[in-house]
Amino acid sequence: MASESIKPFSISSIIYANKKVYYEILEQTTKLENNSNFDFTPWIKWHLEAVNSAIKQAISSLKR
Repeated sequence: MASESIKPFSISSIIYANKKVYYEILEQTTKLENNSNFDFTPWIKWHLEAVNSAIKQAISSLKR
C-alpha cells in the first residue's frame, strides 16, 4: 500500500512568492552582528504570518 501525502496547506508556496522578504528577514535574524541578543521574534512573526496566509489560501481553494 503506497502512502499518500496530503498537504492541507503550502507554506513553501508563500515563501517562494515572497522569497526576497523571507531571505532578508532570515539574514537579519541569523547574522550575529545584527542580532547579538538572538532575538528571533521578527522571523517567528513572519513565519506565523506565512502560515496564516497559506491556511487562508487553502480555505479559499476549498470553497471553489
